[in-house]
Amino acid sequence: VCGMVSVRLPALLSCCWVSSGLKDLGQVQLSNGVFNISLSSIPFGDFGFNTFGINGQVPGPSIRVQAGDTVTIELSNGLDPADGIPCSDASRFCDCMFTNMHLHGMHLSSKGVLDSRSLDGDDITVKLSAGESILYEHFIPENHMPGTHWYHPHHHHATALQAGGGAAGFFIVEDPPDFLPEVFMTMPEVLWFISTHNLDALQMMADEAQTTTLRDASTIAAAKGLPTNPILVNGESMPTVDLPSHTWHRVRIVYASIEQSLRLVTESSSGGTCALQLLAKDGIYLDTIPRSVTAIHLFPGARVDVAWSCSCTSYPCSVVVKSVPNPQPAGNGNGNGNGNGNGNG
Repeated sequence: VCGMVSVRLPALLSCCWVSSGLKDLGQVQLSNGVFNISLSSIPFGDFGFNTFGINGQVPGPSIRVQAGDTVTIELSNGLDPADGIPCSDASRFCDCMFTNMHLHGMHLSSKGVLDSRSLDGDDITVKLSAGESILYEHFIPENHMPGTHWYHPHHHHATALQAGGGAAGFFIVEDPPDFLPEVFMTMPEVLWFISTHNLDALQMMADEAQTTTLRDASTIAAAKGLPTNPILVNGESMPTVDLPSHTWHRVRIVYASIEQSLRLVTESSSGGTCALQLLAKDGIYLDTIPRSVTAIHLFPGARVDVAWSCSCTSYPCSVVVKSVPNPQPAGNGNGNGNGNGNGNG
């Protein structure tokens, strides 16, 4: 029996800012092409304050490449040059008006113009000033493993504010033909960019960096009765996705967070069940796929590829994806002391 299963992603908060549908992030296929990325200060949903975003959205568009490609990225810094303080020897959070771009998880050269290259590679020491642009050139090795990765700013002292605020996106090296068994190659694909935004921490960083972006973020959210630790999927809170039952989907997940970890499980009060089969972690396929799992473990910067299929005892039904604490060893009475959690913890 086939029907539709409604999946809500993720139900992590005791107080909900709810939207419907999973936002399309937009995808760019870069085969020896040029992609323009602009980092700027943009509204954080309808919360009433600004955050850092890519091309006017949180998260940014998804980039897809193939092994052997030469990829050129033009990064533009659209920030206010006066919005922040420069770093000093005692600074922790500063220089947030400068930026650069890092391809997290990729095996690429970090050499750049200082190493006599004509353009910069994946060099996190690049310091791009507000109002300026730079060209990056990446030679993706022909033997680079396909996988799920992500891009984000990586200027030291500003990374947590910019990437933690939402300036990031998928960077996917696609599977070459016949790389995987046909059952996996032909699965419908879904992208879930999951991000946690600890507004208390981001507000503290913004105050120290003296930037108006994310300044008073937690105070404004609390005054509006909105969560101060929102967890988003593709920039939306608790979106609902309708999936055909008994159909396997390949779900690519990137998890962006400053410090929080998640353990995702599924539950249903209406007769829905989901099977999860792990394919890859952090852009690396398992030696043997698939591996049956009951939970998805995510730490800051983690990537997970999982085959996902849901069904109902009677149709329609709904399934909730939620975060739960990691099981504690017997005799350990400290509860959720490892930093994982659900809700606003």
